[in-house]
Amino acid sequence: MAIIAPRQSRLREEVREHVRNVPGVYRFRDGEGTVIYVGQSRQLRTRLLSYFRAAREEKAGRLIRRCHRVEWRHLPDIFTAVITEYHLIRRLRPRGNVQHRRRRPYAFIRIPDVSPPRLRLSPTGKGVPGEECYGPFPSPGRVARAVDELNRALGLRDCGDPCPTHFLDQLELLPVSRYPGCLRGEMGSCLAPCAGGTTERVYSKALETARHFLQGDGAEVLLDLRLRMEEAAGLSRFEHAAFLRDRLMRLEGFQEDLRTFRHHTRRLTFIYRPQGDGPGRRLHLIWRGRVALSLAHPRTARTWHNARKRVRHAVAKLAIQGDEIPPDAAGETFLVARWFARNPEERERTIGVERWLSTKTSGFSRPSAPAPGSDETPPPSRPARKVASA
Repeated sequence: MAIIAPRQSRLREEVREHVRNVPGVYRFRDGEGTVIYVGQSRQLRTRLLSYFRAAREEKAGRLIRRCHRVEWRHLPDIFTAVITEYHLIRRLRPRGNVQHRRRRPYAFIRIPDVSPPRLRLSPTGKGVPGEECYGPFPSPGRVARAVDELNRALGLRDCGDPCPTHFLDQLELLPVSRYPGCLRGEMGSCLAPCAGGTTERVYSKALETARHFLQGDGAEVLLDLRLRMEEAAGLSRFEHAAFLRDRLMRLEGFQEDLRTFRHHTRRLTFIYRPQGDGPGRRLHLIWRGRVALSLAHPRTARTWHNARKRVRHAVAKLAIQGDEIPPDAAGETFLVARWFARNPEERERTIGVERWLSTKTSGFSRPSAPAPGSDETPPPSRPARKVASA
């Protein structure tokens, strides 16, 4: 059994006296006031007391021995606690946390508004207004290889900006001999718009095919590769046929990733009402896997009207932003997707945004029963954050 030091004993008594066994988040601070750990739990009191029972060699025991102050916050539901914990870890970067602390690399595919257009990888979803954006994808290396394969399959350029443009259908007073500025142009795997290797119409068609591929319709690209592979095999060019087969398989795998991601993010757009305790309950506007808006659960006709007004404003703003994704939104998107994958029953507590906005009642066909001992009247005051100090 672990020996409880006087400081730890005082902290434990504070937790026993003030913390309730409800969902919430907590923070441990060291003697200098630095946050060393952030956590969340469905049963906050039980979780915090478990630290004081931990053996000396366990991580929990090491944390509580370094802890000089415990801060906690009661929350109405575990989903809110999970999201709150994620943002606290991202903001504070406590040394004791592993999950969410490190910035996981993501990749986005962008089509900049330049001439001639090209596919570009980006580590964030933010870019110049007017750019098209696809993602996020959790494996940047794999996405980079897939984009390279797509560029080569369609003949799109992958050189930097600015790029000189000389299409074949451009009118010129005097003909000028031009040569591609890269090996791809020399080898014929790029349409070479920099050296008059193609017309603007042909290049635009190739870019449009790439857009269709990124939007989930890769039939044209994959069919062309399959036909070229069969043609090479028929001419006994087996090495080239094997090369095209491998390219086809990689693009088919990436196409499946695109479809899966798009399917999940489109399904993750709704109004979500988690199971709560009555006072402090929340409504969340989930937009493409992100918590775009969180507000107190309305209780009167006036608060319902105000809530719908706020949601309409948020939806209009999100629609204007289009596919632009904030840099830290990728992690939250995957976190929300994982929550609903692990808790499929929570889908019953969601409703489409348009349907919720158009209904005169709460919009939820299955309202949750109040917790024992609670009612639907507003609480006298919001739960305050408690602090236990040694």
